[in-house]
Amino acid sequence: QTSAASALGALLRTYFPVGPAGPSDRLQGRVVDKYVKILRTESNPAMTRGYALAMGKLPRKLLSHRAEVVDKVLSALMNAMRPDTKVGGEPDAETRRNAVRSLLELCREVGIGAEGGLTSQNISSAFNSLLLSCEDYGTDRRGDVGSWCRSAAMDGLVELTFLAVQASRS
Repeated sequence: QTSAASALGALLRTYFPVGPAGPSDRLQGRVVDKYVKILRTESNPAMTRGYALAMGKLPRKLLSHRAEVVDKVLSALMNAMRPDTKVGGEPDAETRRNAVRSLLELCREVGIGAEGGLTSQNISSAFNSLLLSCEDYGTDRRGDVGSWCRSAAMDGLVELTFLAVQASRS
């Protein structure tokens, strides 16, 4: 899934045309809106894991032309990474972990404060979501699977702090 998500990112950057006015409604619907919908509604954990990863690979050109697009993607990822989120009625640590990783990739890709970048409200929400993920103590037959989310969230807090400090110096 990780390799497929990376390949998707390269494909979207290279072959999907986006004009100066941003992506067409058709492209927006076929990519971003579809990914958000699947992440929010799918009951198959393998699909939510993959789409959570894929959302982190969306290029800036598909996200930053309209603030509501970034907000929609951030909201979907933040919801998916909540410790109480269930996929198909069951908790899924891999979906939560992938959502945490993708949230950071999205923040890196879009940037902070730049034109079309993340707002201070977006950053505050991202920090709060990462802090909430640090409280993921989910377990299953494999043991403390919440530790995967906690570890990713701690890495995310460090990176998001670095990005915020770097943006404040600009």
